[in-house]
Amino acid sequence: MLKAKLYGTFILGNRLSRELAQSLTVKDRREWCKAVEVVSKKTFKLIVDAETARKNEIEKAKKAAKKRDRETCQITLKRSSKTHQFNAAAHHIYSGREYPDLAACIDNLITLKEDVHKEFHTWNGGTQVSCTADDLIDFLMERYPDAEKALQRLHKVKTLFGHHAPTSSSRHQLPPAA
Repeated sequence: MLKAKLYGTFILGNRLSRELAQSLTVKDRREWCKAVEVVSKKTFKLIVDAETARKNEIEKAKKAAKKRDRETCQITLKRSSKTHQFNAAAHHIYSGREYPDLAACIDNLITLKEDVHKEFHTWNGGTQVSCTADDLIDFLMERYPDAEKALQRLHKVKTLFGHHAPTSSSRHQLPPAA
């Protein structure tokens, strides 16, 4: 999605710089507009490569969290088996969107059964709503009060990361193309 937004901005910026390079009367400004296309191609590639590397780092952390948790839901303590199969989800305790510095941190991930994961996000207002350790603790207290190990773990995570302030995701995105 970010790549598509950036690509649209990139195309429009290049088109504008080409048109200005042809229509401007001051030579220095025309040359600057010609340079924009060269620099923007390199910049676009750097941004896309960095975003791809970041996504790969997050996926690697999710895999590691599931392995650490032995593919076991940390709330229900159920493990996928031949007779009881389910998909495990690595859930960001502190939302990856609002806390991007914690998105690839294994300590910020907890393994949940996919249906428990969906249940939490529904309870919390949807997948687009940011979440924190407090939200997951409240969810557990309401829906899974016997999940003592998960509650203990969340309190530890809260001690580790509770001082982090959310980072507005809008700071990391370019404005939409007009």
